[in-house]
Amino acid sequence: MKKYFLIALIAVVAIVVVACGNTDDKADDNTSSQQPQEQAPPGQSPPADVGPPTVLEDGTTPEEHVSEYFDAYKAQKLEEAFDMQPAETKAKQSKEEFLSLRKGMPIDDYKILPTEEQGNQKTIAVEYAIGQYGTWISTWLFEKEDGKWTAVRYTASPKG
Repeated sequence: MKKYFLIALIAVVAIVVVACGNTDDKADDNTSSQQPQEQAPPGQSPPADVGPPTVLEDGTTPEEHVSEYFDAYKAQKLEEAFDMQPAETKAKQSKEEFLSLRKGMPIDDYKILPTEEQGNQKTIAVEYAIGQYGTWISTWLFEKEDGKWTAVRYTASPKG
């Protein structure tokens, strides 16, 4: 009995040591306002470095950006669609995983829902059909600073 207790105790200590050793202190970059990056689940590659925020080209509205993203997704121009995502979203999934998943989940059609605007932020919801996976809603958040719009994040979930 003592042998099993000792083995269990060693296992618990090992787990705690491993968990404590996995903290990621990056104080030298400008990510303090961003959410921490998620670790990739076992068997998946870690997310790629996504670089700077996704700033829209001059004269492009958030609605146009979202339309261009979904046009690219629908046309299976997936590398273009990946690059149009908010940096925060790209940090959660590698380009390879994005391409693989979207190839297996092509969209049939999409519809941009009414935009909500509050101060320097716009929220745009999009309804789209993914064949056998049904209808989904993707909600995009944009912020305007110094006259430029930045795609901050988007979330997606099944409708209803």
